[in-house]
Amino acid sequence: SDSTLHEAGRAKRSDDDLLGAIYEHPDEDGPRLVFADTLSERGDVRGEFITLQVRRQVGQGTSETLARE
Repeated sequence: SDSTLHEAGRAKRSDDDLLGAIYEHPDEDGPRLVFADTLSERGDVRGEFITLQVRRQVGQGTSETLARE
């Protein structure tokens, strides 16, 4: 339907904007975490994966989260 195509287009633009922010600020975790949240809200497992990677990188990883990653 037109509404599904509209939503897919909006999600694509949003992803592109978020990825652009990640590329512009490679040393900042904020844009990565926003992108991870966006993916998770859509049920995309990559969101959790990114979150786990960021947590590990900042020293917040545990053996459980490492195994989950």
